[in-house]
Amino acid sequence: MEDYDDTIASGHGAYLVKPEIDGSFSVDIGNLPPQQESILHFTYFSELKTTDDGATVLELPMLRLALDTKLSPKSREISISNGYTVDIDIEFFNSISSILPLNYVPQISIQGNKASIKLVDSIGGRPFSLFIYSPRTNVPRCFMGILGKSEKEIDEKPKPSRALMVSLYPQIPKEFDSPVEMVFIVDRSGSMSGSRIGQVKNALQLFLRSLPIGTLFNVIGFGSKFETLFPKSIPFDEDTLQIASSHAASLSANLCGTDILSPLKHVLNNPVDPSYPRQIFCINDGDVHNTIEVLKLVKNRIGNSRIFVFGIGSDVGKKLVLGLAKFGNGAHEFIESGSRIETQVLKQLQRALQPVLTNINIKWNKTPIIPR
Repeated sequence: MEDYDDTIASGHGAYLVKPEIDGSFSVDIGNLPPQQESILHFTYFSELKTTDDGATVLELPMLRLALDTKLSPKSREISISNGYTVDIDIEFFNSISSILPLNYVPQISIQGNKASIKLVDSIGGRPFSLFIYSPRTNVPRCFMGILGKSEKEIDEKPKPSRALMVSLYPQIPKEFDSPVEMVFIVDRSGSMSGSRIGQVKNALQLFLRSLPIGTLFNVIGFGSKFETLFPKSIPFDEDTLQIASSHAASLSANLCGTDILSPLKHVLNNPVDPSYPRQIFCINDGDVHNTIEVLKLVKNRIGNSRIFVFGIGSDVGKKLVLGLAKFGNGAHEFIESGSRIETQVLKQLQRALQPVLTNINIKWNKTPIIPR
């Protein structure tokens, strides 16, 4: 970062690529001369997420910040196109059944396990997502990527760098049932007033009526401070359902600011009963000033617990939501203000009730080890 700033200050051109917490990259380009273009080529490997219905998701951020017009008064008269042209070639491990785009309408051509996608002069601002469907995606596979060399150059010396990923899908018996602890951390800051607190009430009531009997649970509301329904998580039964349901119905957005760090510390610093794996649900509509501190806490303290996040409204901190789900080994759902929340609630609940796998060992048996 210092080298980039020094180069820009000296009047030379420079660029800086920075990885973001959500897995995307931001690129800063400085001192680009008039009538010139900048072309960046970079290669990277990234695991693609999958959906509950078996789709593999390829997502590209489509956002360019406005150019700085303060350097030249005349630059205000220049019209700059914000259009994007995207060409994607996909080679899948299996035949491709279909590809469903989200937010944009590209041209799509599918032939066997290969596909071509073209998006021309499209206005950015929303992620460009492709949901790729293929039969038998949930089988063990091994992938190897070659970095820095084309296919024609892979036999040349020095050998290029390689990235290897093994995907395993353990088969869990359907009759396997494990009790869990569920903690609901609910945003009750001032910005949650109106339809958003109504969404929270509906979500909490649906959660409560879907919990298995015997589940340990608690409800925590946060703003500038946090309040717990019970001193610690207690077993779910008919009596505690009535208490929690009345509490959910009376929720209001009366806790001022948005300090999510304190309730997370409170939950993650409490010991977990090994017989009740902890599942944490966070419902939030805003952003926080200490996102990095919050994510570091989760990364260092999550243990075998999991965090499932709901981000409500357009003002929610996306880095916070994505980071909590990533470092919390869980999942996230974004929800529009005032929309129905039932589908996302049931998705997250189904994920949380899946068994938590720990102490995983892989036995290679008689797989030969080939020296380099």
